[in-house]
Amino acid sequence: MAGIVLLISTLIPAHAQTAPQPDKARLSLKVSGNCEMCKERIETAVDVKGVKTAHWSKKSGELVVNYNPQKISAESLESSLVLAGYDTEHRTATEQKYLALPKCCRYREPIPGDMKP
Repeated sequence: MAGIVLLISTLIPAHAQTAPQPDKARLSLKVSGNCEMCKERIETAVDVKGVKTAHWSKKSGELVVNYNPQKISAESLESSLVLAGYDTEHRTATEQKYLALPKCCRYREPIPGDMKP
């Protein structure tokens, strides 16, 4: 009898770890930007209800968002970025939103003094 209880108790935790978690999702998305101010603005744009964490890498241009898809959709997160003036790999911010960015954050045009050979 004790062996059966031990067997059941070891199977339950293993099953719980592999069960799908409908309240957790991860979005990985390329987002254009230049600087630390961009990082702050991009991460703030997706700092909404349902988002657990958001991290944008200046080096890779990748934004990783851990969120609850029952509270917000990936499409809504991407819309928030575009409304903040940032292009993503799927959508482009309007010229008006883009030009509202600080000059150092304008990634569509060369930055003076940052000429690449």
